Amino acid sequence: MKCVLILLLWVLPVSLFSQIDTVNYVSPELFGAVSNNLDAGHENTKCIQQAIDYATTSGKTLISSAGKKYYIAGSLRINGFVNIDFGKATLIATDTCKMVIVNNGVRGKWAGTIKNMQLDMNGCANCGIFCENAIKLKFEDIGITGIKSYSSGLCIQKGYEVFAENMHFEGGQNKAMGIVIRTHDCHFVDCVMIDCHTAVDCCGSNFFERIHAWMGRGGKWIDGSTFFQIRTGGPVFLHQCFSDTFDNAFDILSRTDLYISQHKNFHNMIMWKRDVEKIHPVLFHFSDERIAKGSNIVVDNSYLGGIVVNGVNLQRFSNVEQNSVKVSSSNVIK
Repeated sequence: MKCVLILLLWVLPVSLFSQIDTVNYVSPELFGAVSNNLDAGHENTKCIQQAIDYATTSGKTLISSAGKKYYIAGSLRINGFVNIDFGKATLIATDTCKMVIVNNGVRGKWAGTIKNMQLDMNGCANCGIFCENAIKLKFEDIGITGIKSYSSGLCIQKGYEVFAENMHFEGGQNKAMGIVIRTHDCHFVDCVMIDCHTAVDCCGSNFFERIHAWMGRGGKWIDGSTFFQIRTGGPVFLHQCFSDTFDNAFDILSRTDLYISQHKNFHNMIMWKRDVEKIHPVLFHFSDERIAKGSNIVVDNSYLGGIVVNGVNLQRFSNVEQNSVKVSSSNVIK
């Protein structure tokens, strides 16, 4: 009987990995990960990392399914081509970490697709997805919640041709950030930011389409909030975007070329719960007069709404009177 048990224990792992080799996908459970277990954070980090590494080397797709929640206590690293379809399963951070670190940028090669994933930063992770170097990588149908102060849901440091489509970001603390980008030629489509004090922090020439961001929480985090911040570089292109109830719609920190088309700027008075004298949002905020005059900003076919109280618009078009913003074929509330 003992011999039979020993034989079974030896055969099961061999049989398991033989089974893996016959299909085109793997799951975290095949490597020992356990869902819906708060105490499994450290073990899950190791097991899911093994699953990612195997998927990377074998070319198989890493999958999971909705309803599964994997607690992790450290970073998961992607260092090669990978396809991940997580089926709306959730990764939940239990410690300060960059939850998913991507470093698979190889010139001229596709890096894969990561989709159908939920990340809960849980008010403790330093970043949801951190791209050290990513080239030709696509993110699709991803939700990132629980973003803490001075942390971002998605940060792209280096690379190009990163495509982010249908991503949702939700801040869990004041000063949370949605997208932070420090490189060029990346594309963002159909992204929603809720309660991200800075929805987009852009440095470089990039493309944004149908980005909708708003501040909620009863307006308690509005002060100093920014829909779109530009640090340097350009040109930057925005099309059919929606800035909803921000202190600054656009915050320009250096000379830039910015092209905005079919944009909507709107304010929800329910969120501005304060004395009228304390409501002073700005459409285009410049760091100084030199930057205001030296930038090239073009707005067309847009609706630039304001906050009108007793016939007076409390929103300023710009904090610098002499600026370079050119508006055409647009409805500007004055």
